[in-house]
Amino acid sequence: MSKDKLLLTILFFFLPFSLMLGLSILPTVYSIYLSFFRGMMENFVGFNNYLYLPRDQRFVDAIQVTFKFTAITVVSQTIIGLILAYTLFQPEARYKSVWQTLFILPLAIPPVVAGVMFKILYHPSFGPSGFLSLLGISPPLWLEDPNLALFSVSIINIWMWTPFTFLVFYTGLRAIPSEIIESASIDGASGLTTFTKIVYPHLKTLILVIIIFRTMENILAFDEIMGSTAGGPGFTTTTIAMYVYKIAFKSWDLGYASSISTVLFVIIIAFIILSIKLAYLRE
Repeated sequence: MSKDKLLLTILFFFLPFSLMLGLSILPTVYSIYLSFFRGMMENFVGFNNYLYLPRDQRFVDAIQVTFKFTAITVVSQTIIGLILAYTLFQPEARYKSVWQTLFILPLAIPPVVAGVMFKILYHPSFGPSGFLSLLGISPPLWLEDPNLALFSVSIINIWMWTPFTFLVFYTGLRAIPSEIIESASIDGASGLTTFTKIVYPHLKTLILVIIIFRTMENILAFDEIMGSTAGGPGFTTTTIAMYVYKIAFKSWDLGYASSISTVLFVIIIAFIILSIKLAYLRE
């Protein structure tokens, strides 16, 4: 290989690596650096930001809200997506292309827009709640009631991302050899038996991947919450990502916000490592 070709080869591989380094690793390192300061890098405080986190009740509440939100959404998206995919996979299912199009439509809507759209739908004077008002029935305050707000925001996320799990599961189902399904049908196996004995063993790795991926995404959920409740009422829908936003851009404490972001980063990395280890143990 000539020197010119060798140089071009090195540049071909080095430039993407440099771009990845610049767009991901360096901002992370800079965020960790900021976490040792308070405010707008006014005072160096060492590890004080991290030591204060367990005593920050808002941070503790944000972690609880994040885990509740993630549990509700990930479980729902996985189950509903799998049910929809398996239902549409059945040979007797009709208008498959129409249903597929309808199922994936929410993916075309930006999360912030979805949040605003559901905010209008949840409004007592519009949408389904508006019909209740016309009937003289007091509608639930979906986004204003502290007991309903987190559930209502979770519905938005479920509506947005269940189409993704549906597509992944449907693709996985189509990869199962048709001969196996047909043999089970000829042998008189019920739909439940076919699912538990044939479909699930083929999809269990895919299910684990979906759970890992959606958990990572939903821990960082922000847009739909910002578009619907902005973390309210009070702090009942303030996830960790939402809390970082409030600290950084409302309190202007970039140092403390960076320390929370660093902890969030560590939580996600720990979750990935744990998930991979569990996957190996299952094998």
